[in-house]
Amino acid sequence: MAVAYRIVSTGSELVQVPIEDLVRETADNLRQIAGVRAERLQLDLSQDGAVIELNQGIVLGLYLAVVLPPQLDKVGRQGGALVIRTAVTDNDLTISIAGVPVILSAMDFMRRRLIDAYVRQLRAEVANDEDAGGELRLRFGLEPARAVLSRRGGSS
Repeated sequence: MAVAYRIVSTGSELVQVPIEDLVRETADNLRQIAGVRAERLQLDLSQDGAVIELNQGIVLGLYLAVVLPPQLDKVGRQGGALVIRTAVTDNDLTISIAGVPVILSAMDFMRRRLIDAYVRQLRAEVANDEDAGGELRLRFGLEPARAVLSRRGGSS
């Protein structure tokens, strides 16, 4: 949540967050907390300047904060690299997490409950290909911005 709010507070008046900044900063902060070297996190954020509405951005950041730590821990213990890819097509955002097997069914109860809640909030589809290396894909429609921040000083 803090990443989304920081980006918005330094950005435009629209309550939108650049997807690239949100995913990059969230993933990198989680990588640092896990003590994983920078080269073990590979990002392919090819959404060409796309933005996400602040409320969706916050939920996406929370989703990543629940899904990524166990994967980063695996990379730290076993080696290899965690690969995160994003793409925006037809106003849908797809995020793919691969490189180490992401097995949702093997996550603890609370983590799965949180993931389910965030997926519902985003009205997303999840594909977890446990047979093909455990790639996890999240896909959802981007909402248009609904509000404009007022930066007026003084009284009206």
